[in-house]
Amino acid sequence: MQAGIRRDGDAIRMSGELTVHAVRDLKQPLLDALGGSARLDLSEVCEFDTAGLQLLLLACREAERAGQRLAIGTASNIVRETLVLAGCEWLLAPVREQAA
Repeated sequence: MQAGIRRDGDAIRMSGELTVHAVRDLKQPLLDALGGSARLDLSEVCEFDTAGLQLLLLACREAERAGQRLAIGTASNIVRETLVLAGCEWLLAPVREQAA
């Protein structure tokens, strides 16, 4: 399945493979989509490896630089399992409202 990124309201939906073969082409579209969004939907991701994890961590860092907190709202089982194994389950935490 070909990887893709699309906006859906305030969420960024990613689908397909988040693997070493796909992340190079997904990096810039993901970073471009970050503006104004703090929630990722990874429920349609069917393959996920450490390159995908690196991409998510980069997105988190860039969101923090912009004063946002990025979190995964929904994720497929493979994404959840990999995040837990890598000690990155904090990415699955709900987005908290920022103080005004």
